[in-house]
Amino acid sequence: MAPYLWILWLTRTALSIPGNTPLHFLYGSAIKGGEGMMFRSYPDVMTVKQMAAALGIGINKAYELVNDGTINSKRIGRRILIPKLYLVDYIQQTRYNKGV
Repeated sequence: MAPYLWILWLTRTALSIPGNTPLHFLYGSAIKGGEGMMFRSYPDVMTVKQMAAALGIGINKAYELVNDGTINSKRIGRRILIPKLYLVDYIQQTRYNKGV
């Protein structure tokens, strides 16, 4: 199984989402407010470099956010993969925290 498919399966399993659920339902309330549209051009599972581009930050800051656990990620060997769901969760979480 390709690594990105494994991460997608792991994400669905951890959140108890049936395998036949369309991916756009994984983003739940993000779609209601329109935030689900902001990462539409990015893959469902991103590398740190893709995440940095999506957030408009440098690669060093992106690695810092991943390594300190601010943005959840999954490691497969040496690869660090970030499901888009985790990035949307991070954006929604910081929306209500002032000074972040």
